[in-house]
Amino acid sequence: MRDSNFKRLLFVLAAAALIGAPAAWARQGQAAPAPVKRPANPQPKPATTTTKSVATTTKPVTGATTNAASKKATPTPTPKPGTAPVAPQESKPEVAAEQLIEQGKVLYKANKFPQAQAKFEAALKLEPERDDALGLAADLAYRLDDQLKARTWFLRRAELPNQKDSIRAYCFYRAALSFWREAHDAIAMNGSYKDGQTTFKLPDKQVAEVEEQLTSGLYYAERAIASIANFTEAHTLKSLLHSEHAFITEAAKKVEEHQRQSLKSLRRALELVKDKDPKTLSADFGSPTVIIGEFAPTKADEDKAPAPDHKLVEGGEVLKRATPVFPSILPAKNAAGGDNTTGVTKDGGAVSLGGGRGALTAAYAPGKVKVEVLVSMLGDVVFAHVVQGRSDLNAAAITAARKWKFKPATFEGKPVQLSGVITFDMRPGRPAATPTPKP
Repeated sequence: MRDSNFKRLLFVLAAAALIGAPAAWARQGQAAPAPVKRPANPQPKPATTTTKSVATTTKPVTGATTNAASKKATPTPTPKPGTAPVAPQESKPEVAAEQLIEQGKVLYKANKFPQAQAKFEAALKLEPERDDALGLAADLAYRLDDQLKARTWFLRRAELPNQKDSIRAYCFYRAALSFWREAHDAIAMNGSYKDGQTTFKLPDKQVAEVEEQLTSGLYYAERAIASIANFTEAHTLKSLLHSEHAFITEAAKKVEEHQRQSLKSLRRALELVKDKDPKTLSADFGSPTVIIGEFAPTKADEDKAPAPDHKLVEGGEVLKRATPVFPSILPAKNAAGGDNTTGVTKDGGAVSLGGGRGALTAAYAPGKVKVEVLVSMLGDVVFAHVVQGRSDLNAAAITAARKWKFKPATFEGKPVQLSGVITFDMRPGRPAATPTPKP
């Protein structure tokens, strides 16, 4: 019985093998399926955390970035009993340009010019094309003798969209004036007076720079006149620029041309003010002015000068001179506020090294100071400016220059201002005698 069952089992197994063999042979003949390619940069699926009612998704963490969810929340410090909780600090509100301008005006009225300039510049950082800020900043930069910054802002203001012709002309004029001021100072400090004549000799390396300044000044003066034809100040400035050109130009034909252009512009300026009382005209470089070089420093120099063949102006002679008072001994201080151990300042002046025998005094440091003056149509000095000097002597030279008096000058019968330089050769006088002590 057992053998028969075993035989029956073998028969079933053999039959099953015979039935499945054709299917296996068929599958062996089929091509294997192509493998699925793996993404080059697989992006991990965001992990989803499910709560009872809301599902929140966290962003994948990459590199060294720390998972914010893995950090523990920082507990809020509990204030100690009896102490008030610290209020969160609020950021300061940004000051508006309008406020900065008003603050600058207040500082300007208080004669705090650098601080006022800082306010105007801060306003321009907020509103670079604000018209009133540009005007205030440019005018104050000129006053502080920062000519480059002054004309940069004047020209930016002139080129503002829809700018008025009057303001555009004024800005071009002021830009030209800043170029003239730089060139004029360089020329004035290199003049020398001899036998009634002033000669100017610039260092070779400075000639090209000054000529470029004068040319640029003429360009913007012309642009100002192109905007407003009857611009008296621009015509006067054009005359001054051509005069300066004639002073430093060596070619005879160019000198004649600059002189001709200078007189042409001066006549035009005089024509524009012919119906005005000279007393009402502004005593500045905007009114018709003639540059004459250097004034005779002493009456003896004036007397021995030969009479010129042709005088550009009538009048203009010095009626009263003043001699600067040589300064007393300066306090001896160095840059750090301590005592000066050398007795000589950085610009060649002298200071006292203390009392006693052998003490260094200002009496051993004479020097020259060149002061540019503007003489009004009435003969008064209305402007005095040091073009070359020394810090310990400048104040005394300015004070003396303002006391000079001139005969009113005329050009072709019409009153004009004069611009010239006074050179003070400052030397100490005889020291006061030391009183004899009483017994």
